[in-house]
Amino acid sequence: MWNVIAATLVFSLAAAGAAVAAGGDDTTAEDKKRAAEQQAIYDAHQARLKAAGLNVRADHDVLDYQLLDAFPKVVLHTTLVHDKGVEFMGYFVNGKRYGKIEDAKAAFESRGWSKADAKTREQIALEWVAEVIVRNSAFRAGAKNPPKITTGKDGTITIVGEIEVQHRSGPWGQNLDGVTMEPRTVVVTKDAQIK
Repeated sequence: MWNVIAATLVFSLAAAGAAVAAGGDDTTAEDKKRAAEQQAIYDAHQARLKAAGLNVRADHDVLDYQLLDAFPKVVLHTTLVHDKGVEFMGYFVNGKRYGKIEDAKAAFESRGWSKADAKTREQIALEWVAEVIVRNSAFRAGAKNPPKITTGKDGTITIVGEIEVQHRSGPWGQNLDGVTMEPRTVVVTKDAQIK
């Protein structure tokens, strides 16, 4: 699961931190506790970015990066696109940027892809596909109908699952008209290319 720091957290840290540091008269014990918890999350996020070789310049820059628990040495470079949500611009491994998330070789190698057995490769591929490529709650190992994984003789991994599709209408898609489950197949080649 992503360890994402929400914009409100980052932008509220400065104000909350200043209030706690100043010992302001209207700062309650609950406010101080919440500010300390937020600061701890922020510090942990910053530490992981630095461990991955990234030097983040300012608090707002943190919002452009996401961490994956399954890939601790990988940092995703993201941006927020209006009416679309988060879009991946690439990823970093050990401070080096890779521009295409469909070329996952460096990310997979951070988990030992080239030396891994077939079962481990399947797990690595499923975690990348579920968290980065598909990003749909129905396409996960713990889902009601989890994806099925097969490995061909040539080492190609095929992941077949289903995704939840929401059908919406009205201004800004405010009306949920229905939900369907639709098939989704993703192929991961032996050299970690996503098709």
